[in-house]
Amino acid sequence: MNILNMNKLFVILFLLTICSNKANSQIKNTMVKIDSNYQLCLDSGINMYGCTINYFQTMDSMLNVTYKIIRLKLNQADKDALTKKQLIWLKKRDREYKIIDSQPNIDGLRHIDNLMVKLDKKAQFINDRIYELINIYKLE
Repeated sequence: MNILNMNKLFVILFLLTICSNKANSQIKNTMVKIDSNYQLCLDSGINMYGCTINYFQTMDSMLNVTYKIIRLKLNQADKDALTKKQLIWLKKRDREYKIIDSQPNIDGLRHIDNLMVKLDKKAQFINDRIYELINIYKLE
C-alpha cells in the first residue's frame, strides 16, 4: 500500500472507532499518524504534489469527523453554539484561502511546486482548526 492511500486508511479506521469509548484519544493519535505519513511521502521525493493533495483532503475529512464527534457529545444549545462558531471559522477559512491564493509565487520554484506550497498552507490551516477544536472541547 502506498503512502498516499495510508492516510485514507487511517481516516477509515478512525471512523470505525468513533463509536468506541476511546474515540477522543484516537483523534490525536490519528492526526500524528497522518502528519507522519505526509512527511514520509514528501521525503520520498516522488509525486510530492500528490502527497500534498492527499494530505489536504485527509485534513478536510478529519475536520469533518472531529466536528461530528464533538457534536455527538453536546446538548442542543452547545451544538447550536458550535455550529455558529464553525460557520464563522468557515468564513475565516475562505478569507485565508484567498490570501494564500493571492500570494506571489516563490521565485525559482516550478509552477507545480508553488501550487504544492499553497495547498500545504491550506492544509495546515485546517490542521490548526482540528487541534483548536480538540483543545476547546477537551478531546484528548
